[in-house]
Amino acid sequence: GFPYGQQVLLQHGGLEILRKVFDRNDWQSLTTQLKIVSLLHDLLVERAQAEGERQQQLSQSKLDEYVVTDGWCPAVSSLLAAASFDRRDRRYDMSAALRSEMPLRPDHDTVDKVIAAMGSMVKVCRYQFHETLPLLRSLAKTYEDLAYKEQFQNDDDGGYALFKSLAEMISRLVQDIREKNEL
Repeated sequence: GFPYGQQVLLQHGGLEILRKVFDRNDWQSLTTQLKIVSLLHDLLVERAQAEGERQQQLSQSKLDEYVVTDGWCPAVSSLLAAASFDRRDRRYDMSAALRSEMPLRPDHDTVDKVIAAMGSMVKVCRYQFHETLPLLRSLAKTYEDLAYKEQFQNDDDGGYALFKSLAEMISRLVQDIREKNEL
């Protein structure tokens, strides 16, 4: 049957309400924002992978339209600032936390979720994402460097695979944004 939960979420302004969580600019909201971004990503991926009758049903929901009109493109891309790396000492992260500011070095899971969401949104958010290209390139370089350093470590804790995967994911996103903007 029709994805009733998605229909209700969209028709009753659920995405718009969830979007308002991004109006708060503090690190305490980051966890909730990432959960919302993951939900949005899952909805978009489900829609993109659907086939047959399910695809027709999901296409009626106009999710792409809501993503653009409700301001999701800048909301999600703004989380890249939370995913950027700062070369300062770790103690600054603690002082930021004590002052209720955004930490300087969020975990790699944050980067993964934001980049995955942006990848699923690039079709409808290509122009808004264009301004993130410098930061995306910087993140890709950071992860390439981390992967390079990690490959020479004696312990195989999965760091190399993680960093390499993130670097490739970010590079793909950069390419998708550039290709879409060249049309």
